[in-house]
Amino acid sequence: MRSKLKNSNMTHLTKNLCLTLMFVGAVLYAQEFHGFAEYQSKMKTDAALEQRLKDSKMPPERLARIKERIKKSGERIFELHFNREASIYKEQLKLEAGSSSRGGMFAMMSGGGNTKTYVNTKLKQYVKDPESFGKKFLISNSLEELEWKLAKESRKIGNYLCFKATAVKTVPNTQGFRMFRPRDEEEKEKKEDLPKTKDIIVTAWYTPEIPANHGPDMYWGLPGLILELGTDTMQLVCTKLVLNPVKAIKIVAPKKGKKITQEKYDAVMAEKMKEMAERFQNNRTKGGKGHRMH
Repeated sequence: MRSKLKNSNMTHLTKNLCLTLMFVGAVLYAQEFHGFAEYQSKMKTDAALEQRLKDSKMPPERLARIKERIKKSGERIFELHFNREASIYKEQLKLEAGSSSRGGMFAMMSGGGNTKTYVNTKLKQYVKDPESFGKKFLISNSLEELEWKLAKESRKIGNYLCFKATAVKTVPNTQGFRMFRPRDEEEKEKKEDLPKTKDIIVTAWYTPEIPANHGPDMYWGLPGLILELGTDTMQLVCTKLVLNPVKAIKIVAPKKGKKITQEKYDAVMAEKMKEMAERFQNNRTKGGKGHRMH
């Protein structure tokens, strides 16, 4: 009888302990978790762009200036504010002496330096507010779900153990910057039905030590925060990470701008890029002097 009573008490204590642990776990999870990550970007010239520049027959000193400008335009700093469900990604803007609108050409073409990208991984939605060619837009759509392939390969990034993951992503086939294409190739493209998209390999390094499936821009869906990400033309590396900072920004979706679909916005940008390329080609052929970039 005494043995049965002892077993009953032990069972009761075990149940209470389990309930207590579940309650504590639920409270800890419910607590607001947030973080801040800073990413350094570098632009890589892909094979197509390298060939365009080579075929442009520019003087060596001018070609060197353009390559340096492309390199500098890609050296930017971005910040990611995140919690368990949502994130805000934006560029850190810094005013530099002697900067000009032409100096921000590549940023303007890529959607503007003051674009905020809001991502909600629970709802699988994104909202972004790019400012391009003097106009503010507001885009809202479903998040693309990449089919990540998780690898066993690992390495340390800072103090965090990270694992490798890769995915195939379909992107617009820009064939390098249009403005660097020879005139005869422009004419050839008009006659031929070239593919509008291409597939690229995305390589990410994520850490399961940080329970957030976010990453830079709209890259997400891995079992941990992405600390490094690379494609054929771009590399992003996390250089600063703060968990539960004292001052955390409120993560809300942007609301200002002309509402437009992603497809319509891409079409508008493609048309603007075409106009810029045509102006560049016309300036380059007038007197053989071309458009100066310095």
